[in-house]
This record gives sequence, structure tokens and C-alpha cells, in this order.
Amino acid sequence: MNPTVLIYDPGGDLTGKARPVFLKARVRMRAVRPEDADRTAGELASGKTDAGTEKGTILSDSKGTEAFSREPFDEPVLVFCYLTKSLFDQILRDLRKAGAGPEVIKAVLTPTNASWPFGALCRELARERDQMRRPQA
Repeated sequence: MNPTVLIYDPGGDLTGKARPVFLKARVRMRAVRPEDADRTAGELASGKTDAGTEKGTILSDSKGTEAFSREPFDEPVLVFCYLTKSLFDQILRDLRKAGAGPEVIKAVLTPTNASWPFGALCRELARERDQMRRPQA
């Protein structure tokens, strides 16, 4: 599989900062549309549409399972797919330099999260981040 990043960018700021980094690294960008929120992260990463054909650009939002609300997800998210460790490390350094640093939710596609609806994955990542930021009692 080709190195790919799923990018959800509701404000449009992340794409402009990240595009040069991904072009330099030769990593395919797939934007995830709000209407793709119920599609799995693995399906989006593969680039297949419902009809099984390649899709150029993709972008996501809400969720996909009953456990999450259907409200739009309003934070930028990057999901890295099929990257080597060295390429991943380089991209993270370059994203920081480009101004797309810690405020962006980032994850790596795994066998487990590949089966999650993209919107649900975004919400879970945000929940985990918020939990880690809470002061320990």
C-alpha cells in the first residue's frame, strides 16, 4: 500500500500547511468529506468508493455508531496509513515546522481502528486526548 494520510480539515487551515509536507514526502493525501463519516478508516485509506473504484479526494465529520452524536466534528484530524517509522517521524517534524503541530489530532491506522467509522474514530481520539489533558486527582 502507498503511504497515505487521511485528512479531515473543517476549517481549511490544516490542508494549506500540511500539503507541502506531504508532497515533499510523496505521501498521498485523502481529504475525508462529512458524508464519508460512516465509512471505515480502512475503507477511506484504501481509496475505494462504494462502487470499488479509486476516489481522488475524500473529508469527514460526524460519526457512525449509535454511541456517538451526529453533530459535526469541528477539529482537524490526520490519520497516517502505511508509513514507515522513519517517514512518520520525518513528517511529524516537518508538520511541526509548518505550524500543524500539537493542536491537530493525529493517529496511525491500525488493524483495530481500520474497522471504525471515521467519524467515531475522530470522536474517540478527541475523547482520549481530553482525558490525558485532565489533571490527575
